[in-house]
Amino acid sequence: MTGFELRVSTQNSTFDDSGAGTLPVTVTNVGTEDASGETSVIVISPFYANFARNSEPAGFLRYIVENPAPNIPEMLECRIPAADLKAGSSVSLEVALALVEQGPRSPGNCMAIATPLFGNRPDLVSVGETAQIRKTDVSLPAPPAGANLVNAYTTFAKPVLKAGATRPLRLAVGNLGPKAPLSDAVVTLVTPHLSKVDRSNALFALLKPTYLHQLTDRPDVPDMVTLPVSRLLLPPDPNAVLDALGVKVLSVPLVGHGPLTSERLGKVMLAVGAKDFDPDKSIAAASVPAMQPA
Repeated sequence: MTGFELRVSTQNSTFDDSGAGTLPVTVTNVGTEDASGETSVIVISPFYANFARNSEPAGFLRYIVENPAPNIPEMLECRIPAADLKAGSSVSLEVALALVEQGPRSPGNCMAIATPLFGNRPDLVSVGETAQIRKTDVSLPAPPAGANLVNAYTTFAKPVLKAGATRPLRLAVGNLGPKAPLSDAVVTLVTPHLSKVDRSNALFALLKPTYLHQLTDRPDVPDMVTLPVSRLLLPPDPNAVLDALGVKVLSVPLVGHGPLTSERLGKVMLAVGAKDFDPDKSIAAASVPAMQPA
């Protein structure tokens, strides 16, 4: 490797019955030149998990998204000074997480992104990696007496992104039943690394998106957005017939930012409302990979 080049790595982690655990994140300068400025590290929690307060990792700067709701991932930023990323050196961060009660057996991926905040050469790029978080307790939560049982799910068509161009991410949402929901649901989307929502898109605005941060000038920071979903779109549909008809498809306009890589993940989740109970949330959330054309 020549010049300054970053690598970021994480490890899959299993949390004990207390719901507490630590995610290791390692940032390495695999190049031949020392860093000449700060490096930003963005970490995004899984669904149904929050960062442990007062245990933030070294170099903690701020929370970009701080929200205890189980269907909203949290996002924090750390900074690594230039002196700690000389050629060949690594910095390890320990990110403490606490899982929310009655969450899924596998809350999904935790995202880590490292970006140099210096220089303007094309080889100074943002890099990302994901890790899976799992629980040792694999039992499903028992539904309360008289609960309205539903089974929400999300599927998608993998978006093909191109730097500087807008491409659709098509999300399908549904409910395998056995009951129809009594309250509206909400979709939460974290965009794939190096892609942003086109906030000027008039058709998308009709879906009434709520943006959870306003860092529109940072391509390395994924957008996080929620979309309301009417309960009328989620009748019991065990064979996903309505998906085949395209009735429940939400189209999200994504703008690619380069240089693009082939392995970039976002994530999405459909959370049911307070009047409904979804005991198995394993199909309500999914990682969303983005690809680039050859």
